[in-house]
Amino acid sequence: MLPRKGMTLAVVLLVMLVGTVLVGMSLYMAENLHTTTQMFVARGVEYNETIQGIEIGKAWIYNYLKTSGSLPSIGAISGDIDSADKLQLMKTTSGELSVYVYDLNYDASKVKNIPEKELVLFPPRLVISGASVTAGGNSAANQGSYYGQQYGKGTSESWGVTTGYGLFLVRSVYENRNGKSRIVDEAVIIEPDLRNKLP
Repeated sequence: MLPRKGMTLAVVLLVMLVGTVLVGMSLYMAENLHTTTQMFVARGVEYNETIQGIEIGKAWIYNYLKTSGSLPSIGAISGDIDSADKLQLMKTTSGELSVYVYDLNYDASKVKNIPEKELVLFPPRLVISGASVTAGGNSAANQGSYYGQQYGKGTSESWGVTTGYGLFLVRSVYENRNGKSRIVDEAVIIEPDLRNKLP
């Protein structure tokens, strides 16, 4: 039986159409895989840079202690604590990475009028269970303890300043080219007997 006229052309066109669809799907999958890989690589770089910032902050605390022989401290604050800047001991910026060190050993009764948009990232006061607290009364309702909430070792029963301990928050902020930020916080605690044993 002879093929009908035009059937060969129709088959060729069908094969070309199917081939075009397959090539298009392959290109789409390749592009999607490339984009996904780039995203994971970028996230890995951002994470590593952010963790490096944490180490930079801890190294600053260590070097300060070794150089001065005393712990970094904001000291006595006059007036209200109405901004995280008043608790800031150090800030360094290099490219997309910014590193902050905050003193968490402050009198929480002075914290007032913090703008609502800053509350989420405001450095939480740190209190050590059993340590001597030198200021303030009691209020477990208004001021929680970062250490207590995270590790079960803190207390929120006093507003005041803990004596003898170095209590710090190291914050590393990496802002990518799209304006999105990755933030990692780490609490650093230096006990009174440990500060004299650092190498």
